[in-house]
Amino acid sequence: MRRTKDSRNADKTMIGKLGFILEAARKRIFRFFSILQDYTVIILTGSVLLQMDYVECRLRKGICRE
Repeated sequence: MRRTKDSRNADKTMIGKLGFILEAARKRIFRFFSILQDYTVIILTGSVLLQMDYVECRLRKGICRE
């Protein structure tokens, strides 16, 4: 069965639209994960600093917040 030029072009535009949607979704997901990664680094750094503060306090035998 031979396909007309119009039906082939319609397939190309559908694939093009799908590719565009997937690309946009990929960019959004990537941006979300990069933001999440930044926050994870901040949270981990904060918890490490708190832990160090607590350890330093224990070494001085002070009254420490847990």
